[in-house]
Amino acid sequence: FTPNWNDSQKKTIRKCLEKKSQQFIDEIQPVMIDYRSLEELAKRAARIDIDALFEAMKQRAIEKIETNPNESIQWMDNFLFGDTKFSVVLEINDFEHFPYPANHPKAFEWVNERLLLKMGNEKCTTPEKAQDAFGDPYGKGENKFPESKLPVLGGIKLRSMFKDIPCQYRYNRIEADGFPLTTSNRQHMKEAIEWLCDRSREGMTWKDASSATDYKQAILMAFPSILPEVPSELANLFSGDDDDDEQDDTANTARFEEIAQRVTASLEGIVKQDPNATVSVIVLAKADKARTKIILRTDFSALRLIDSAKRWVEGGRNIPDIAYAQTKSPDLALKPAIPHPALVISILKNVWPRDCSRSQKVKGVRIADGLGLLIERGAEERRTANLLLRFAIRHSFPLLSYIGHAQHRRDGKPKIDKNKVRQANSLFGLLGLLLFKLEYQKGDYMHGAPFLIGRLLALADTLHYEYCSHVREKSFPPQLIGNALIPAALDNPGSGLARLFERLRVYQAWAKTAQGENVGLAKWVIGQLGKTAEELSHLDLPGRCDDAAKAQMMLGYLAWMKYEKDDSNNAPKEGKQEEHHDA
Repeated sequence: FTPNWNDSQKKTIRKCLEKKSQQFIDEIQPVMIDYRSLEELAKRAARIDIDALFEAMKQRAIEKIETNPNESIQWMDNFLFGDTKFSVVLEINDFEHFPYPANHPKAFEWVNERLLLKMGNEKCTTPEKAQDAFGDPYGKGENKFPESKLPVLGGIKLRSMFKDIPCQYRYNRIEADGFPLTTSNRQHMKEAIEWLCDRSREGMTWKDASSATDYKQAILMAFPSILPEVPSELANLFSGDDDDDEQDDTANTARFEEIAQRVTASLEGIVKQDPNATVSVIVLAKADKARTKIILRTDFSALRLIDSAKRWVEGGRNIPDIAYAQTKSPDLALKPAIPHPALVISILKNVWPRDCSRSQKVKGVRIADGLGLLIERGAEERRTANLLLRFAIRHSFPLLSYIGHAQHRRDGKPKIDKNKVRQANSLFGLLGLLLFKLEYQKGDYMHGAPFLIGRLLALADTLHYEYCSHVREKSFPPQLIGNALIPAALDNPGSGLARLFERLRVYQAWAKTAQGENVGLAKWVIGQLGKTAEELSHLDLPGRCDDAAKAQMMLGYLAWMKYEKDDSNNAPKEGKQEEHHDA
């Protein structure tokens, strides 16, 4: 090989090494003993033989070509024959004699601190010196804030007040001076946010929260005031894996409960160190290419979060067993899941049309509402729960009705796709959670009038289905009678029930006199209708349903009742399930 460095280039490189090495040594003085390897490397670099340097680099390139043939073209073009710029990393060959090698991360960190400190001291020699936000000496005219590149968001500016926008002058400060911060503290800020959002910590200190905001790109960061050696899954607790379509929903249910258990265990350890420990949550969203907004910034005690996570899981279980379809595809079976706070908002941002063809994303709820539902107590908790329940009924009633109808028909019509089932699974847990926050416990509301009305409508669907199967030779109408009367019952329960029993007469008469095989379910439904009506007769019917009553009625419509067939008299009885039927 013939060196492509001429004498002039060699001279330039030699001078550069001599000058920069001495400048580096001056900048890092005084040198801590742990990092003397840096000073030694700079001294040796100043004396390096340029011909020997080229020979060493050439041999390294040949080794690369021999060991990695696939990269040979790159090395031949870029190093041996090309003019492409590349980096050469120098290290002392006896680094084991020093506490840290020159290229150790701790050595890099120490050098950065020394250079930033020196730069800050130089800036503060101006007569306009003052203190920054943290009380450190600050000189007007500090450089611009650094930029960071984060997952989901891409490049962001840590601080920006563009001088050409007049309204930015309202505090008589502009650009970097709008928030006084030394160069060193700015660098610490940059390093902190990049550490939090490192891809290796996804789910622990950050998570994509785009679906829970009005922006296409948003990220949630969560961290305790005392960082453990291994961060807990705080970000997953607030904004879990709602976009992972490959995950099974039963795993989702277990995942939230398991995450909550692990997070609370970690926080309990932190609270032992400091009973006043806090948890911070920040949500950043990309407003446009140039602007990033803070759309949520909140702090609360770790003790409050421990209690809130436990109550959230308890609330998510505040629902009856939900009916599920007999289907060969496990993806189409209803398996209620406990949603995390960001998923709550994502659900409520989806409005479903009557035919549930495709949901549409709308505004109206904020990710702050989801965090408030988790953390708040008392009147504020009830206010948030009432607000979110109103959106849940208004936006998701068609989906609940559609899913219930499809389950009761058991004939594949209407179609249930995987996305509808996934949305419904989390919606069930959300309804239970919101009712729990409003102090409706399932042990009580399952014996209330709204829930029992929903059960009557479900039983009517099953009886209508059985009638069509046996009498009409499996010729089904577009809508079963219970499903058709849900809107009327929600609007006026008394009127809806009157219309229901009027239409049920034909099917009741058939079920009471039907003989032969496979009519046991119809006869069991007649018995259940009588029991439910008897229980309902002792209760006062609401004149109109509020949102909580509507939620209870829909849960009653979707609740699962089971029975086992009595072969001795062909009549079913309640008890251990032998065959699954939706009632």
